[in-house]
Amino acid sequence: MLLAAGVAAAEELGSQVLGPVRAHADGGLLLETLETWFAANGSTAEAAARLHCHRNTVGYRLGRIAELTGRSVSVPADSAELYAALRATRLLA
Repeated sequence: MLLAAGVAAAEELGSQVLGPVRAHADGGLLLETLETWFAANGSTAEAAARLHCHRNTVGYRLGRIAELTGRSVSVPADSAELYAALRATRLLA
């Protein structure tokens, strides 16, 4: 649906929401963590297993994303924005 609304809209969403993460030195790692966390249905333990790291590491990375974006995965509306922006970023890549 996002891409049907237009590539420009998808680019804008990805940039507005995840721009600070993408610009961060560890941006790729943070985005991979976020994507894995969503794929694990919000399970920090499952995301950690998939990423081969400790669950506290996943929590730390999600916290960094919250600091950079002002959006927390624990807030449903924020999580939805992060998910939509992540999908837009990945679909346009």
